[in-house]
Amino acid sequence: MRNRTIIWVLLLTSISFAEYTYVIDGGFYGGFVLHNGDTLLMTDGTINANSLSLHDASYANIHGTTPLTQDTIPKGGISFITLFDHSHLDISGGEIWKLHLGYYAGLRSDATVTLSGGRIDYIYSHQYSNETKHITMICDVSTVNYSDGLLTGKWSNGDHFSIRLVDIDGYDPAYSNIQFIPEPATMLLFAVGGICFVRKRRTRCR
Repeated sequence: MRNRTIIWVLLLTSISFAEYTYVIDGGFYGGFVLHNGDTLLMTDGTINANSLSLHDASYANIHGTTPLTQDTIPKGGISFITLFDHSHLDISGGEIWKLHLGYYAGLRSDATVTLSGGRIDYIYSHQYSNETKHITMICDVSTVNYSDGLLTGKWSNGDHFSIRLVDIDGYDPAYSNIQFIPEPATMLLFAVGGICFVRKRRTRCR
């Protein structure tokens, strides 16, 4: 048990000292685009309008945002996140209206996302899931329920989630593209994901 604790501490220490290309800890952005090698850490703020898109092998880590507003197109939080190519996204907090995985000019996308907290209203999956599941949800698996396109349950910290899964014609159902993992896998997945994608260049955004 003691050795396992030491491993967790070492992994988390590695993440805390890792540097990101961009850090958003407040402010308003009409859009934000990440390309090959770009990394983003977001702890607060709003990305609206064109919103956030990840291309190539970019990486984003969303810990927090401003709250979503109740509107046709929300004006707080992040309105849209779109993942292309081989990008990866971790979400442990914040509020996102729509999350899109894949589809760009008909090209296949192997983008992946790990969800362990926060609010995500919709997930659109333009992907095939017969070989690989691209969405990982770390939660209380005993509470997960899926019915009529609505996925509900509790995150590992006890917060409730309610996500509308949207199936896309020509692709596998969104629910089939999800794997559910209980704690304590959270720290390991975030550690591995963060260490693999984070690079030593930072631009602070306010």
